[in-house]
Amino acid sequence: MALGRVDVFPVRRRTRRLLVLAIVLALLTPVGVSLERSLTYPGSASWKLRLVEWTREHGGASLVNTVEDWYYTRQRPGSGPPPAGSMVPLASPAASRNVSGVGRPAAIAPLVTPAADGEGAWQALGRTGRGRRPYVWATWFRPDPTSTSATVAAAEIAQDDVRTKLIAGTRDPGGVWPEGARVPPGDRSHLVAAFNAGFKFGDTKGGFAADGRTSKPLVDGLATAVIDARGRLAVERWTSGPSLPPGLIAARQNLDLIVEGGRPVPGLHESSAGRWGTDRNQLQYTWRSALGTTADGRLLYVAGDHLDLTDIAVALAHAGAVVGMQLDIHAALVTFNAFSPGPRGPTGEKLVPAMSRPADRYLAADQRDFFAVLAR
Repeated sequence: MALGRVDVFPVRRRTRRLLVLAIVLALLTPVGVSLERSLTYPGSASWKLRLVEWTREHGGASLVNTVEDWYYTRQRPGSGPPPAGSMVPLASPAASRNVSGVGRPAAIAPLVTPAADGEGAWQALGRTGRGRRPYVWATWFRPDPTSTSATVAAAEIAQDDVRTKLIAGTRDPGGVWPEGARVPPGDRSHLVAAFNAGFKFGDTKGGFAADGRTSKPLVDGLATAVIDARGRLAVERWTSGPSLPPGLIAARQNLDLIVEGGRPVPGLHESSAGRWGTDRNQLQYTWRSALGTTADGRLLYVAGDHLDLTDIAVALAHAGAVVGMQLDIHAALVTFNAFSPGPRGPTGEKLVPAMSRPADRYLAADQRDFFAVLAR
């Protein structure tokens, strides 16, 4: 037995050394150098996400799309109960007593009956303002009576007491920006919420403008989140040409509108010449997020897992949006965090526990652009 161990261990050590040598040599090639740069580029992103995006950017986009389509189109949710972590947690009685009900949105009518405990009822999330008035209201509901395990979480923000900023990431839209790809330290004492923006700019023909410059030209006809000089955000179909007109300070485009006139737009379940991504992107059952505005100007963010494009559009309209756009998709990219004051700075809280990115995302530099909502 002793002789066997003496013979095997050197072989294993040599194998490991050869493997390490092979990896080192691979990293010294041009492809290896490119991959190493992608894996170590500044900004928060998992190694899996970095690898996928590197593959897309180096000739593998069709392969990634094929794999994603094959996998996610087979993830249609079933008719069972919602999975743990996919619902906005019920607030404790003590927490409920510490907030004012002023500004609470009307409950969302259930699409699945009987409604579950807390479904469609709004509760406070994160910090409160004057008179204990919440800035963020949150709820959840099920958007499809035939797939009752799928849920959508919603966050609604009245804009009278907040202003929104569009902040560039370290990679998207590209270039160097003044905020350093995170919520600036000077804004953190006012931070209400932060949430993801849209697709990578390599995957959408839309534009980006903020901080006094247009990084990517804006394109007429596309769904656009615009911020005016007061810091109020609205979603609209863009018609103002490649640059920001007077009165606007930021714009972020992503694909076509998914809600218009309070209804999902036609064609969401069809292959539509790239209006909403690749030919089968809208059919994937995956994490999705969307942004809209209500008739009285409130912000409405919705997100959930195992949703196709029709599901998220139906949910956004049912929650009260009169116009809306899809934001980013897939688990590593969908984030909404509300914030409360803490002894060492703001403390984040996820909209739903199942969101995979940390509750303090966007307090450190991130590779992707995002929106930050600040108390006035």
